[in-house]
Amino acid sequence: MNFDYSIEKNDNYLYLNISGQFEINEFLNLPELMKAECEKEKIFKVLVNGFNINGTNLSTIDRFSMGERIAHVFSSNTKIAVLWPDKHNNQFAETVAVNRGANFRVFGNLEAAKEWLTQ
Repeated sequence: MNFDYSIEKNDNYLYLNISGQFEINEFLNLPELMKAECEKEKIFKVLVNGFNINGTNLSTIDRFSMGERIAHVFSSNTKIAVLWPDKHNNQFAETVAVNRGANFRVFGNLEAAKEWLTQ
């Protein structure tokens, strides 16, 4: 595995912190891990911190794959906010996920992500 992650339970959401090197095949497994933790904790809001990942300028196909995977694993009942560097965020993964029914947004700012997630 080229990355590390930890999941913490906050007041009303789960916080997934990821660090290391982006590798699409490994990252496509994260939604299942997130969903299992949501079901275990009975919390259906997740804040994913991708600020500590190397290689965040993803290809279009990787963005598509991630958005599609999020939508496939999660229903619209789970709210997911992802922190991603603004310079590498073009909203494509978000658009793919939302168009397929996910409640998913990508942010470049922690406070904006928390506000959206908790409203």
